Amino acid sequence: MSKKDDLDRSMKDELKEVYARLERISRIKSGVCSTYVGKVYNGGSLPSSADRYVLTNPVSISGNETEGTASTLIVDTGRSVPVLVIGSTPVVGDILPADLIDGRWIAEKRPGGTGGGIVIGIPGCFCQGTPFELNLTVSYSPGFTAADYGNAYQDCVLNYYSVGPLPYQPLEFFPGPGYYSTTAWVDDYGFLDYFKLQCFASQYSLGIGQYGGGVWQSPGQLFNWAMVARPQPNNFCSPFLLSQGTNQPGINFSGQFIITG
Repeated sequence: MSKKDDLDRSMKDELKEVYARLERISRIKSGVCSTYVGKVYNGGSLPSSADRYVLTNPVSISGNETEGTASTLIVDTGRSVPVLVIGSTPVVGDILPADLIDGRWIAEKRPGGTGGGIVIGIPGCFCQGTPFELNLTVSYSPGFTAADYGNAYQDCVLNYYSVGPLPYQPLEFFPGPGYYSTTAWVDDYGFLDYFKLQCFASQYSLGIGQYGGGVWQSPGQLFNWAMVARPQPNNFCSPFLLSQGTNQPGINFSGQFIITG
């Protein structure tokens, strides 16, 4: 190969790089981003295997950019964006950072992860940097079952919401930031129930809200976990675990609510 051929190849490579840079600059100036963050929802055909497209709602991230400050996620439920997820099977509520490749949004979810690994710090909570998604399990004491409590307490997934609406509530009703169950369920009394996890005075508090008679009710406190400089045994910030708590005064429940992340 001649020196001229080498020079031609070198110039072509440099031109390709220049064109690529110009394209990136053009996208930035035109407001077209090469990255995207979306929250997975079920549009009716949610895949059960990896390397499939899912539907997402765009997510914007706000909050003060200072050390220790919690981020705020705002989900635009009025828009839908398809994303190809590779590496693992996505679930409803996953937060997926995606890249624009050949005109398509593509995200990689590693097995065992919670979307892109975005973490939350609820203002006032002892633990900061908790996962966006938590799992709640109801553990009843021997001799007790869900039926003893009207099937009002159900295992569920909790996602962090900073603004409404929730999946099962109208836009005008939103009782403040916190972790909410991603589904609601009908108890034996005909009420639609949902959970909310929040913080009061450096302790985590689980509340249950209801819908009945055409009226939404804000969550009333149900169960508490103390989180101080030295947390109760079996309650940890990392990995996040709440497994030893107590009833809110006046609540008659025999068992434990266990929350993991």
